Amino acid sequence: MIAISTPSLMRFVDGVQFIVSTSTALAAVAQWLSRSIIEATGSVDDLWGILANTVEAGGEDEVGQTVPRVLVVEDEFLIARELAAAFEDRGAIVIGPCATTEDATLQLGACSPTLAVIDINLGKGKSFEVPRLLVERGIPFAFVTGYDHCVIPHEYFSIPFYQRPMDTNAFADEVLELSFR
Repeated sequence: MIAISTPSLMRFVDGVQFIVSTSTALAAVAQWLSRSIIEATGSVDDLWGILANTVEAGGEDEVGQTVPRVLVVEDEFLIARELAAAFEDRGAIVIGPCATTEDATLQLGACSPTLAVIDINLGKGKSFEVPRLLVERGIPFAFVTGYDHCVIPHEYFSIPFYQRPMDTNAFADEVLELSFR
């Protein structure tokens, strides 16, 4: 889970710590808090920053190590939860999981990930919109999918590819190395 306990958030909710596990829950919290934030600051311009960012993109943790911000794009709940937990267990900040291309695109714009893992089938067949956006923004990513590598378009052949089933913990270790290259 993502524990949100930034001083900015605490100020708006009288010290209550929120635990948010999905972007949908994050959106619900955002709606609930927006009235308080408008009253306190006169604006909701930094709402997503307050809720989603415990460390700025490319920031450092308490001991000076870079903290990766991993966008998880996966529509199968149990797989998405397992991936998110593996990254969180390694100290990463998880953005998502996102179950749709639309949600992933919104999170990509709002939360500045430093790394992404994506499934290519988000319930509506194969889609390469999110990988295209990640390439445009220079964000390293890896495919994690049940498909065979042959379905990946030629322009993405150099992108790390992991086929499920797999060892999720070993996968998280390997993929986190991408953020330091």
